[in-house]
Order: sequence, then C-alpha cells, then structure tokens
Amino acid sequence: KRIGTSADGLSARSNNQVGAEYAGIRVKGTSNTVRASDITIHSNQLAGNNKTLSTTSTTGGSHAIYVDTTNTLTVTGNLIGLTPDGLGALNNIGNGVYTSNTTTVTIGGITADKRNIIAGNADAIKTGFGTQNLTILGNYIGTDITGLKAIANESNGIFLSDTANAKIGDGTAAGRNIIANNKLNGIRNSKTPNTEIKGNYIGTDKNGASAFGNSEHGIYVQNSAGVVIGGSNSADGNVIANGKRIGILAVDAASNVLIENNIIGLAADGTTIAANTQSGIETKDTNGITIRNNTLSGNGASGIHLVSSPSSSIINNRIGTDTSGNLDKGNKGTGIDVQTASTNLTINGNVISGNDSHGIQFTDGDASGTLVYDNRIGTTQNGSTALANNGAGILVNKTPNLTIGSTSSAGNTISGNGQSGINLFNDQTNLLSKNITIVGNNIGISKDATTA
Repeated sequence: KRIGTSADGLSARSNNQVGAEYAGIRVKGTSNTVRASDITIHSNQLAGNNKTLSTTSTTGGSHAIYVDTTNTLTVTGNLIGLTPDGLGALNNIGNGVYTSNTTTVTIGGITADKRNIIAGNADAIKTGFGTQNLTILGNYIGTDITGLKAIANESNGIFLSDTANAKIGDGTAAGRNIIANNKLNGIRNSKTPNTEIKGNYIGTDKNGASAFGNSEHGIYVQNSAGVVIGGSNSADGNVIANGKRIGILAVDAASNVLIENNIIGLAADGTTIAANTQSGIETKDTNGITIRNNTLSGNGASGIHLVSSPSSSIINNRIGTDTSGNLDKGNKGTGIDVQTASTNLTINGNVISGNDSHGIQFTDGDASGTLVYDNRIGTTQNGSTALANNGAGILVNKTPNLTIGSTSSAGNTISGNGQSGINLFNDQTNLLSKNITIVGNNIGISKDATTA
C-alpha cells in the first residue's frame, strides 16, 4: 500500500490538510474504556505526509503513523519516509511512528520481512504518555533499505517519553536495530524507567563499520531509573560510535543505570577508532550508576566523565585500549575524570592506559568512601607491558578523603605513565587534597612486582 504518495510512490500526495491533527494512518480509541485494539500495520510505504499541524497541536507535524488509546499495536515491514525502492527520502514532516496511551507495542521483528526502514522523518519513533510494554527490534533507523547509506531523520532516532518497560534490541544480530545519522540523539530516554537497550549499532552502518554518527548523543538518559544499556552477555553490548557529542549521557536524577559490555568510541571490530567527539560516557547529577565491562576508547575527550554522581561503580572496563586491553586506542582526554562531590565511588579492575592526558583525575570535591584499587594504569591488561597515559597515572586536585590501593584486596599497578604515578595537587588558595590513603600499590613496577 502507498499512503501519502502518488500511485508510483515517487512524489508526495499528503492525506492531511493544513492544520489538521491527522496522519498517514491514524488510530485512536474514544476513551480508556473504549480502546482500539489488535492493530497491525504491515508492508506499506508511508511517505510524503508533509502538512504542518495547527499551532495548538501537541504532537508536531503530520505523522506517518499516529496511534493513541490502543491495546496491542504491531508495526512491521514498512518503508516510512522513503521512496518505494527504499533507497531515497520522501519525507514525512512529523514522526515516523508516534504512540500515546498505548500498550503492548511491537515495532519490527527478528526476520527481514518484519524490518521497518524509518528515515526522513522528524523523530523516527516517538512514544508519549502512557505507552507501555514496547519492543523495537531489527529496524534500520536513519539509513536506506540496504543499511549502508545514511538518510537522516531530522530529530531523534528513538525518543521515549513517559513510557514504561521498553526493549530496544534483544542482544541478537537478528534483533539489532541500526540507529544512525539522526540529527539529534540516537536514543533519548526521558522519564522512562526500566528500558533495556541491547545489541544495537548506534552511529554506524549495518556492518558496524562506516561512520553514520548521530548529531547529538548516542544515548541520552534523563530522569529515568533502572535503565540497562547492554547486559551481562557480550552480545548484549551496543556499539556506540561516531557521535558528534557524548556516547552515553545520563543526567537529571537518572539512577540505578547499568552500562555493561558496550563498545564506545570504536567500531564493532573493537579495534578501529570511531570516536564520539566528546566523552564516551558522561553522568551529571545522577546516583548509583554502574559502568562495567565496557571498552571506552578513541573518544574526543574523557573515556568516562562523572560530575556529581555519587555511589557509582566503574569496574573491569578497558579505557583507552582496544577490546583486548593491549593496543593503544587512547581517549583524547583523561581516562576517568571525576568532578565535584562524587562520594562512595568504586573504581576497580580497570585497564586505564593509552590516554592523552591522565589515567584518573579527581577534581573539586569530597571523595569520602571512594576506593580505587586493582587497576592497571599505564600498562596493558596483564600489568607487565607499558602502555602510557601521557599525564599522571592518578591526579588528585582539591579532593580530600580518598583511598588509592587496598590492604585487603589487590592494589593498583601504576607504571609507565608520562608524568608522576600519583600526583597530589593543592590549589594555592584552598588546600583540600588531604586525608589521602595510598596503600598496597605497585608504582613504577609491573603487576607481579618483578620488573620495572
């Protein structure tokens, strides 16, 4: 079916009148007790819906698909915002798929016939208040039908707002979404708890290779709890690369977010640099962030930048190396940059090497309860071969109450760096680097303490 186009699908014939609150396909129940149900939208070309809505509209321009007050929606196998061959743009001025107050939503699937190609829209997929139990699998978002040519959406790839229990990807190649070349964020998750984002390529083509970066952040988490980016299996990890700003940004009271097994700043091969322009991960005004088993390398600023993010854990990551922990793929800034009152942090088991500035930097704030131990800082994974950070191994600036090393667990190996192993720096007007405990570390020697 062709909806919003001429008979040949090559030019726009919008169904919508200027000022109307309609779409290519519009589904809306009359109330919460009289809801639309069991809607399937399959194998259509939805394009050319290009009328501007009224100034009182709350949903933006005319959309390809608009669904409200509905139970069970399935959207599969459609070309949304494209020509009939899937190779060129035929824009919708509004969103590709918009849902509100809708439960049990499936967009795409794990076979090629279920894949939607969604490009040339505002937001490719946007969910609003009351959307629940959302699954997004196997779609190409921001590319053509081949997955090898970029066709931008004008806003976000996926924008979840006031939504609950969303799954984007499933940790399999078949369920992988390609989310690329969008003019805002790859994925924005706002006031949406318990989202799972697994196994996607964000900022690359379908092969995880070519640079199809999103113009803002790869993933932007705002005021949301319980979000999982990646997962416990290596296949759950996302590739997040080539973004014009930050790979993953979590802000505004985001809490209990797990970031695990992702590759951030490298291509899918784990070796080729595919830098995000700013930091790999940045958190600000958050609590309880866990960053575990990721590779964060090649980025244009820090690997990880924490600002006012207490009770967070940074565990077993490779920061500045390839996925093996042995090749130099340094971030342009500091490996881990901690700023402003980040108490009760745990930083352990990481390889932090090859970065252009310091391995770890603490600045401007109390570090009470923060432990830094069993890291390799300036060496390869095994702790025996130098892989220098160009600055200090650890720089502490105006930060009291920090413990570096351990008496009960392994200390850090801090060797091979371009400046001091550990540098405690005090601003002349405010001497705050005090109550620092440095214990049980190998500084200037290998992890096994046998070689310099």
